Amino acid sequence: MTTGERAPGVGVVVDCDVLRGHSGRRGARAGAQALVLVRVFSEPIGLLCETLSASGLDPHELAGAITRELEPQLRERMEDWA
Repeated sequence: MTTGERAPGVGVVVDCDVLRGHSGRRGARAGAQALVLVRVFSEPIGLLCETLSASGLDPHELAGAITRELEPQLRERMEDWA
């Protein structure tokens, strides 16, 4: 990092309800971190930190990250509904 350069941090906070989609954010710079609050029917499931591309959060990449990181929590919620 050079003098005067900002330290990397969270560039955007995204609220994502897995059954309703996410409020995709554009405008944050590529490479910034997005803090993603993952919910199911408004119930918080977990948090993810994802790197933004030039076009924002790709829905397929976000879905993959949610599956990788939060599958046990999601599975538990789905089993409660069965």
